[in-house]
Amino acid sequence: MVELTSPCWWGRLARALRARQSSGREVLAAVILAAALLLGYRLTGSKIDLWSRLHLWYEEKALWVQLHLRAAPSLPSQSATAAGYGSGPNPFLAPTGTSSAFRPLPFLDFVYEDNSSDIKPARDYFGFRNKRNLYFERRPRRLIVVSGNSEANGNQHHIPIAERLEGLLNRAGCSDCAVLNLAMNNYSLPYEMQAYLSLIYQERPDLVFSISLWSDALDGRSVPREFGSLGLFYEKSIHEDWLKAIYPNDYDPSAFERPSVLTPAQIADSIIKNALKYQSLVEGNGGKFVWVIQLFDRDASQYDKKYQPFVIRNLSFVSEIYDVIKKDLRANPGRLTVIDLNEQLVFDELKSNPVDPVHTDDEGAERVSELLADFAERALQAAPK
Repeated sequence: MVELTSPCWWGRLARALRARQSSGREVLAAVILAAALLLGYRLTGSKIDLWSRLHLWYEEKALWVQLHLRAAPSLPSQSATAAGYGSGPNPFLAPTGTSSAFRPLPFLDFVYEDNSSDIKPARDYFGFRNKRNLYFERRPRRLIVVSGNSEANGNQHHIPIAERLEGLLNRAGCSDCAVLNLAMNNYSLPYEMQAYLSLIYQERPDLVFSISLWSDALDGRSVPREFGSLGLFYEKSIHEDWLKAIYPNDYDPSAFERPSVLTPAQIADSIIKNALKYQSLVEGNGGKFVWVIQLFDRDASQYDKKYQPFVIRNLSFVSEIYDVIKKDLRANPGRLTVIDLNEQLVFDELKSNPVDPVHTDDEGAERVSELLADFAERALQAAPK
């Protein structure tokens, strides 16, 4: 058999197609055939099972389409600039379905929309909960970012914290203050940093609030210790399930069954290091970073009366990590700028659902935005432009 990787073979194929003045469709068919033949032979020329490999290749691609295109949510772009950026749909977030789903997005890993609730928020070009595309507009005089997980995103809020914060600042006299919501369901601090770096770093935001803890703590328990020790807290249900679905015959199932052996103290240490890394990123870019430790139910005496056993296990674990973090912050005052919502608000007065220990209702969103607005006013006055 002719060596398929040799230049002369490809040259003869190209000359034959040109001699026939082949149509575009014929050229495409020829390229596909050549690729199929290559799949059937190793680079050394030894034969393998051509049709088995072609079948596996087809099944992988068909499964990818089924998982990530057919079940896609609608994430429409909500605003366009004069230059037209953001006026069309993001090709990775095109409205081809109605179900809730995580969507892969280059450089951001994933975005998510939950269409199962009565809250149907406007979303920007990249899938975040904003009514306009600040990425493409003229930078406002004061630019603030809110990042975090589903609570910061506004999972149970008809008006998210970021939008409320902007309204409060505008009414307080900062008419050219704008707040960008870069929070997303299931985001941990590494995802937040990536969104900041990829989308808005170049605009040098004045202030960044990271409302976080819950996702970081639980992801830290579920990822392999090698990832967790570096603070690489990924969303298990996305990456591992995608890998298993896309490559059903090319992964080691037992590798995912190893539980993380990181202790709460080790996870807390990685979370703090991530917060410090985020702070270095923001403040090295001329801004101010504030870690806002999110509100959650810390009344352990009432857990067994309100929650299912698996919720209690999660709560107890997060509470233990929280206690370690608080001890470290007391031992190292001034290392991070922190607003601990658990010291200023009572979760039971603001909870969105009797069986939900972490998400607040609309009043909770308003109270949090008021606390952030008070801090933002002082911080912006101290750093005039």
